[in-house]
Formats: sequence, C-alpha cells, structure tokens
Amino acid sequence: MSPPPVAHVRRARDLIDRCYAEPLDLEAMAIAAGYSRFHFARAFRTAYVAPRSPSSAGAGSSSCSRPPNARTASRPCSGTTPATGSA
Repeated sequence: MSPPPVAHVRRARDLIDRCYAEPLDLEAMAIAAGYSRFHFARAFRTAYVAPRSPSSAGAGSSSCSRPPNARTASRPCSGTTPATGSA
C-alpha cells in the first residue's frame, strides 16, 4: 500500500525546509515527492494553499495594499505591470 498523497508532498516540504538557503526548482521538489512536476504542483497547491474565497477574488479585494483607481485597477497588487513584468 502506498503512502497517502499528503505524505508524498510532505517529503518535498521537508526538502524545502532543509534546503531553504539553496536554490530549489520544481523538478527537485517533484522528485522528492515521487511525482511528475505537474502532478506535484497540483498536489502541493491542494495540500498547502488555502482556496480563495469568492469575496477575495474581485478587484476590490482588501488584500491589495493600495486603493483601486482607474490607472491601477487592472494591475496586480504586487506593483508589476502586465506588459513588462517590472515595477
């Protein structure tokens, strides 16, 4: 019997905790979990990322650090511009 999926993802999380000062890529974490990159990405998101609530998905989200206005409403809260990817 194989371990439950959370156990596989936990192995990758342990790798992240042990090697936090070193660069890690998706491939290394997937190998630690015993998954393909794509399966690992989905499993990790399911295990560790909270689902977005419908109220936080809109442009008026309170998680944004600046108030929306006509110039910035279409930009992400991180301050990057979609066309260039820079601040």
